[in-house]
Amino acid sequence: MIQKTILIKFIISFNLLICNCAGQNELPVFKGPYLGQTPPGKTPELFAPEIFKGEVHGGLVFSPDGNEVYWDYMNKVGINIVFMRIENNIWTQPVEVPFQSKYGTGDPTFSPDGKKLFFTSRESIDGGRKDDKENIWYVERQNGDWGKPKPLSPVVNSYPLHWQLSMAANGNLYFARDDIYLARPENGKYENVEKLGPSINSEHSDCTPFIAPDESYLIFGRTRDRVDLFISFKKEDGTWTKAKNMGPTINTDLHELCPNVTPDGKYLFFNRNHGENDELKVFWVDAEIIDELKPEELQ
Repeated sequence: MIQKTILIKFIISFNLLICNCAGQNELPVFKGPYLGQTPPGKTPELFAPEIFKGEVHGGLVFSPDGNEVYWDYMNKVGINIVFMRIENNIWTQPVEVPFQSKYGTGDPTFSPDGKKLFFTSRESIDGGRKDDKENIWYVERQNGDWGKPKPLSPVVNSYPLHWQLSMAANGNLYFARDDIYLARPENGKYENVEKLGPSINSEHSDCTPFIAPDESYLIFGRTRDRVDLFISFKKEDGTWTKAKNMGPTINTDLHELCPNVTPDGKYLFFNRNHGENDELKVFWVDAEIIDELKPEELQ
């Protein structure tokens, strides 16, 4: 099984400016939607390079109202989630989430209403110890703050890996473990998991899924000699079109992975190797490229 660590380099130090100490290494002031960055066109561009000084680990996600942004990075201990939010019309400095586990937290994703944040951790679900696999957890809003982490069902957490989580508007949860899986909520719980069919999963490692809110399309990474982004569209009969490579505008001869489309549907975010050290950086592009890839019969 291809692990995350094969796809990215473990780094000894991470220069992301998240220091919370007496103003040291503070970032400039950012105002406006999407950290005040100039929106991209149909060619992917680096996103907020002043913030992402080092290598990111997973996908970047905005809250449904656009007022918060979460992502994860790797340090000497493991994977940690950090966030920024708008306060008094200004984006705060990046800080770690208050529910951080000493065994790492990663792969953040919002519920459609923004009231829950799902993530992965090697924290054991039956006590404060490190597990030999990942588990999916979630936190709920309580008076504007995140509450105590709770694990998802043992059925979902029986899988050793859940690389990137994505939730549709109906609560369907997608995740990957070399193949892409779907967990449907039943009476508020995820008791059944199914593997998606051959239109999406392949003999290669398929990973880091993003599902459209209406489940009209699925974007994910496929690993061969590198990771490329692929897309599949749902047909009227509920089946999926054969997944296809998103093409040279998105994919290069390096890695592209961890896709996320913003809640307003305007932009596609993903990670790509970049720079002298080929570190994974955050890129964004106009989401119109998704419609351009849609098969003619679905237009």
